[in-house]
Amino acid sequence: GGKSDALMAFLIKGDSTLSPSNPLFHSYVNCPSYRAIVFRQSATDLEEFISRCDSIYRQFGATLCGKPAFWEFPTGARIYANHLSDVAAAEKYRGPSYHRIGIEELTLLSSRDSFLRIMGSCRSANPEMLPQIMSTTNPDGPGSSWVRDRYVDVYDVRGNLIPAGRQMRDGCTKLTRVFIPSRLSDNPFLQSDKTYLGALMSQSDSLRAAWLDGRW
Repeated sequence: GGKSDALMAFLIKGDSTLSPSNPLFHSYVNCPSYRAIVFRQSATDLEEFISRCDSIYRQFGATLCGKPAFWEFPTGARIYANHLSDVAAAEKYRGPSYHRIGIEELTLLSSRDSFLRIMGSCRSANPEMLPQIMSTTNPDGPGSSWVRDRYVDVYDVRGNLIPAGRQMRDGCTKLTRVFIPSRLSDNPFLQSDKTYLGALMSQSDSLRAAWLDGRW
């Protein structure tokens, strides 16, 4: 459904509720203090994502630097990339603050604790830059149960299932979140790729239902 491309855009997008004359309307990277980070369970798995990001971000004047990798924009804004293999890795991010956090393939994180630790690093001292987290995933993997319970099978105070696309509020933190499903049928570029469709159709019944139909 194009979830990775959406995440790449999320990390640099601005806030459309601001005045068009405000540089942050167009992109947060216009602010020198902007900091964002994108995680994946394995550092090796980030390599393709970093390559694809670089082809986009360099059009905004960004330079890819360092190991672990980060992009520095002409204003001084930065977007980092790193792994989040376990709770111990998440502990390293207790101190820094990030305006936006992206997580690729959230269900690869077997423990919800890793995600909750990272949530504590998503904060902003600038009222014009809202702290936000965006995660992408397929409905499979070792963390599928906790992700499903947090985003998919969520009920309101009356016991009604909250439908996809509707904002929900966490009873503990009071923060809001939303689950946005996307399937192969939503991606016009991949729909016509018979090889890709064939690869999905050849999977086991449960995996095919997950990858093709988005079934949890």
